[in-house]
Amino acid sequence: MMETASEPVSGTSPGAAKEPTKALREPAKSLFSLARAFDDRDDRLGIGSGAVAELRRMRPEAGGLPSAFWHLALPRIEEDWIGSVAQEKAWAIVVAGMATMAPGAHARHAAPGAVLAASGYAESRFVRLLRAEGDTLGAEVRTVCLWFRNKGRAIDWLEFGRFVLARSGARFPERLDPDDEAHRMARRYFRELTRTAKENDNER
Repeated sequence: MMETASEPVSGTSPGAAKEPTKALREPAKSLFSLARAFDDRDDRLGIGSGAVAELRRMRPEAGGLPSAFWHLALPRIEEDWIGSVAQEKAWAIVVAGMATMAPGAHARHAAPGAVLAASGYAESRFVRLLRAEGDTLGAEVRTVCLWFRNKGRAIDWLEFGRFVLARSGARFPERLDPDDEAHRMARRYFRELTRTAKENDNER
């Protein structure tokens, strides 16, 4: 089971959290439905291990999305949020990242930036992620999701998924500002670095 970062996590366990989706707005509602599908045995539309493997191998920037993506995405993403090729590719990057980390990819309030800082993700690599867009976004998201998986860390996919959608350049019914989302994640990364540095100074 994946661990969560100590900073913003407040008693939430990773995996299929029982969160009322009716209280969520888009894109959070669709993101939560996707994350839950990888873990929730009560989800009758849940996906098997073969489909998860197919989704992990998916390269949205190369074009041509596998059938496993459509079976997973279309029942769970609001129709007006996945009505163009650009939107489909953006969601495919999200799904590929979730599949890479599955099972137990999602932990509510485990801020991705803070988790990266707490687990030692290099600042130079983090900056590349923040600046990624277009075809480079998929590669950077794969890299960071492999890092999370190898470190046994879960993250809040409602936040990270929103970052990915915003940085993709796709237009959605609600405007997702790419700079705002990058700033949000950067703030939490560097805040965690600062907190850790202070703790280390106090222990000397």
